[in-house]
This record gives sequence, C-alpha cells and structure tokens, in this order.
Amino acid sequence: MLHRLFKKAAPDDQRVHYRKAPGKGAALGVKLVCANGAPVSGVLMDLSAGGVAVEFDDDLFEELDIGVERQLVFSSLTAKPVRANAIVRMVPNERTPKRYGFEFSDGHALFEQLNDAFYKYFNRRQFRRAKPALGETIRAEFGFGNVAETVEIYDVSRGGASFYVPPDLVGHLMMDMPVELSIKVPKTDHVVVNYAIVRHVTQDAKGYRVGVAMEPVPDAKGKRTNKKAFIAYTDYLQKRIAEMDRYNTAYN
Repeated sequence: MLHRLFKKAAPDDQRVHYRKAPGKGAALGVKLVCANGAPVSGVLMDLSAGGVAVEFDDDLFEELDIGVERQLVFSSLTAKPVRANAIVRMVPNERTPKRYGFEFSDGHALFEQLNDAFYKYFNRRQFRRAKPALGETIRAEFGFGNVAETVEIYDVSRGGASFYVPPDLVGHLMMDMPVELSIKVPKTDHVVVNYAIVRHVTQDAKGYRVGVAMEPVPDAKGKRTNKKAFIAYTDYLQKRIAEMDRYNTAYN
C-alpha cells in the first residue's frame, strides 16, 4: 500500500477544501442574488472547489446569516456565467468586517457548468478532464494506510481525477493527504498506478466526491510503472475528449 512507498506528514491545515485567491489578472466577477431577486456585486477573496469568500460593500446583515442559502453568479470575460447555490458559513467579524464565507451546496451542479475558462479558478486543473462514455464505467482502486476501496471514476485527466467514496471514509481524508489511485484503462488489461494528493472533498446530491491531483508511480529506475499502460491511458483520454467535443459541437 501507499505508506510503504511514500512518507509525508499530515498538514496542520486539515480543511477538506483548499482555497486560492484568484489574482488581479483573473477578471472574475461575482454577484449575490438576494431573496427578492436583486443582484449585489461583490469582490472574490478566495475560491475553491467547495466554497468561496466574498466581500460586499453593501450592508447585507438582514439578507445573510449562518445557514442561509443563496445563489452566486460568477462571470468571466471569456465564458458564460456560472451559477452556484451556496450556504453561508461565515459572516463578517472584526478582522474581516465585509467578508462572507459560502459553501457550495451542490458541487455536482456547479462542476457540470465549468469549462476551461473556469477550471483553473475552482480547482486549478492543468489538464482537461474526460468523463466515461454513456454506459461505460472506469473503475479504480483507491487506498491509503490499510484502507483499500474500489471506486468508480467521475472524471479523469492526465494529472487528476475525481470519484465518490463511502461516507465512512470521509472523516479520514484531509487536504494534501497522500493516497494511491490505480486506474483500470477501459477496454484494456492495463492499470495505471498513481501517487495522488487529496485536493478537495465535496458533498453533492450523489454523495461525497474526492478530487485528487496525481502522477504515475515511478519504478526503481525512475520511469513510469508501465509505459504501455500509460500510453493506453492517454490514448483513451484523447479519444474521450474528442468525442465530448464532437457532441458539444453538434448539440450546443
């Protein structure tokens, strides 16, 4: 199992979602849709796959309180707006007098809307993700310590993947935690063994989805574990992305 291959201490920060400030050049906007439908513009302070921090100049004391759910609309100069329902988890205090913290209430619905223009802001993906074809299942072995679980891949790329795990495993997962993910390449006998790092754990309507960044485990000579397996894996990804692009072009 993974602990025999890699040694890494658990981080002090054990939040399940990592956060990143979008940066001045991001050209990202955000608006809150109030209960009466009126939009209020805010400033993005940080953003993750699981939530966002926003500062508002308007006084929203009567509009927002802990546990209240509202819709946030994210805009970009290069893509259509993305809408996400979010629950208030933090309200202004003396240290951050204008800031509200939100947790996305349906990560699945959010990620369904994301294209390349938004991926890097929500979870910093370097490579495009592919989803299994209709009626197809990508299985993988997910493990850490003495835990081993067969999971079904939700989406996958050369550098990352996401998949659902049983509720009893969620409490054992931490941000930046090292794990192992062995992916079975569809329609082949190849398996790609990956060293992976947990980047987020998001609860949505389907359950708990884990997102990881990953790279193939090197062998003793520093090469990829199985070159043929990795070639088959990248070929599969390229074909699926091409199929998805053709579908999107034809029906959108």
